[in-house]
Amino acid sequence: RRHDRSTQATRHLLDAHLLDGTLAVSRARQRRRSHMPSCCFSALVISGTSAILLAGALSSLDGALKFARLDLALRSSLVDTAGADLEAGLPTAARLALLAAFEVPVAVATGMDPAAHLDVYVRASGRQPFLFGKGIAVPGYDDVSTLVSSPQQERRAMVLAHPVLIADPVPPACMGGGTLIYLSTGAKHTALRRAIGRAVTGFALKRGRGPPLLFPRGAAPAEWDSRAVRETVVYNLFARMCDEPPSEPLLEAMLSYFDTLPGCLLSEAPLLGAALDSQANATLETRLALKAAVLASPLGGRLRKASRADKLDADELAQQVADGLLFAGGYGTTHLTLAALERVSSDPALYVPLWEADPDAFLVESARLDPPVTSVSAIAPKGGQQLQGPGGGQLRVAQGVPMQLLLSHANRDPAVFERPYAFDPSRRNLDKVLSWNGVDAAVRAGQATRSCAA
Repeated sequence: RRHDRSTQATRHLLDAHLLDGTLAVSRARQRRRSHMPSCCFSALVISGTSAILLAGALSSLDGALKFARLDLALRSSLVDTAGADLEAGLPTAARLALLAAFEVPVAVATGMDPAAHLDVYVRASGRQPFLFGKGIAVPGYDDVSTLVSSPQQERRAMVLAHPVLIADPVPPACMGGGTLIYLSTGAKHTALRRAIGRAVTGFALKRGRGPPLLFPRGAAPAEWDSRAVRETVVYNLFARMCDEPPSEPLLEAMLSYFDTLPGCLLSEAPLLGAALDSQANATLETRLALKAAVLASPLGGRLRKASRADKLDADELAQQVADGLLFAGGYGTTHLTLAALERVSSDPALYVPLWEADPDAFLVESARLDPPVTSVSAIAPKGGQQLQGPGGGQLRVAQGVPMQLLLSHANRDPAVFERPYAFDPSRRNLDKVLSWNGVDAAVRAGQATRSCAA
């Protein structure tokens, strides 16, 4: 009974005083102390009561939303700002305390679904930028589209497996820091893209047309489960890029990558590293085996020619192709395919006609609602970055502050997409859909800064 009364009192307290995010932040700033350790201690005290809060406050999605609002209010109170400037993210101690106190319970409440988790925080922030990880998360369409369309883009080697499971930085066994998807724009980025673009000719196809789908065993699988989809995807990607199908041992090695990469990404985390060394080693072996297969294929000859022309290393180009095929292709293409298949199978009478009317629009709309890549890990550029702040104001993010650009939520911005959560391939502004590569219209026109070789 005491527990019930405590939970009820806590919920009443949250409802009455702390759930108006703007009010909470303004009061916290008035009370801000100059000594960060005392603030961190407060967060740790909150961490100790999170189990009690979880029992009552997170009994529904609405409860998770309230919990996230309190979390964001506390984050704002712990970060010193000068006017509307953000010079740095949360200190490590405060970040870990708030992670345990708030983000982990919200993750449990949302079933460990990363998109649902982020959706709670985006709603809690009123779709404004909010403190996240070591920096800030950016959910608004205007901000995200500006940043992914900029000719100068600073990136960082970080993978967001889930908002509470972040590989930052990515261990080198999983992918090198110089991998194209993590490489900032500049001379090296341009040279690598140009060389790979000339060498990989298998995707130079007209829109909506392509060669027949290949199947590893000569016929379509009896059941399209996730393994069958991924096997077909990586088999066709390798065949299309390298001008020959992969051998059976190589195909099995590529499929093992998706089993070992999650452990590899966490292999340098405190308390976990030693237990995951085998996963890291296996991931590295797969990457190197695929690089060797790329070099031994017809594509390898073209990569060597491109490397001589652009004074690049052929081994590096081959590893870039291998990592792009596995990570971007294997994960992203498989995700998009499975999402589209699941949607069609959920109501064939509704979705099959939509697919047959315009498969391309169907896939773009599917990617808008459930993008293959949910966010971009960026860094505020030289001179800082202006973002849209609360109340129509501006927030300046200082140079070097990490920014997580939430493609998934920018694509659901109601200011841009009417009925943002409805599936509608007939939308007139599908050309505004954002992806890792940029705005769809610019990607199709070949004008995007990072269109496909990342």
